Amino acid sequence: MLKVNEAYFLAIDFEYTEQGVELELVVSEIGLAKWQVNDTIKIIDHHEFNSEDTLESYWTQFSDLLTNKTVLVAHARGTEKKFLQKAYPNLTELLWIDTLVLTKALYPDLDSYELGAICERLGLIPNIEKSASTLNQAQWHSAGYDALACLELWKYLVKQAQWDEYDLISILTHFKLS
Repeated sequence: MLKVNEAYFLAIDFEYTEQGVELELVVSEIGLAKWQVNDTIKIIDHHEFNSEDTLESYWTQFSDLLTNKTVLVAHARGTEKKFLQKAYPNLTELLWIDTLVLTKALYPDLDSYELGAICERLGLIPNIEKSASTLNQAQWHSAGYDALACLELWKYLVKQAQWDEYDLISILTHFKLS
């Protein structure tokens, strides 16, 4: 059993470009932010990839962040999960929180489920901007900023639902996130 307040949440966001004849998606940025209950959210990295730099070469930096209590957080996790599986096929299955799925389940009447719209509607922008003050690119669709915003949204949902002491697997199962 892993309680929410025992987990280490690692938000991940990729920005990408289409390249080549087949318009293959190529990672151009990765943003990482971390949070544990009763702690502040911290930006870990906002890395921009150049032509010689690949997600595979980023493995050492990324793998150092993974523990048996790490839970990845993303908004619409499909893209992030796809890039990680492609770059690191031997990566064991990790637990994921998808803030898009959660927000749709908990707030079914929102006009938009884009990350920025949700954060604005829930009043999270001041917290995001305060935490993002160390970023060079503090704007939407910048990987570091989006990872930070995603984690602020997850933190808000945890606090609103009072999930601190809940079993994380039960939450994931209930919302069909596992």
